[in-house]
Amino acid sequence: MAKAILRIPGGNSLVGYGTFPNEVIAAIRERNISTIMGNYDQGVGQSSNDCGCAYTNPVAEALGKRSIA
Repeated sequence: MAKAILRIPGGNSLVGYGTFPNEVIAAIRERNISTIMGNYDQGVGQSSNDCGCAYTNPVAEALGKRSIA
């Protein structure tokens, strides 16, 4: 017997890693999915220049800063 999906929990960092952040947010809103804000979400949503990441080397730090810009 098929069962209806009653609730879909959302993860975090929805906008930091994909190429269509606006479309992701629109889809989440359309489906009324509750989510937890991740560090990238906060950085992008608050126009921050820091994603709150723990970088392991200077190259990773440079890429992270470029991705949040």
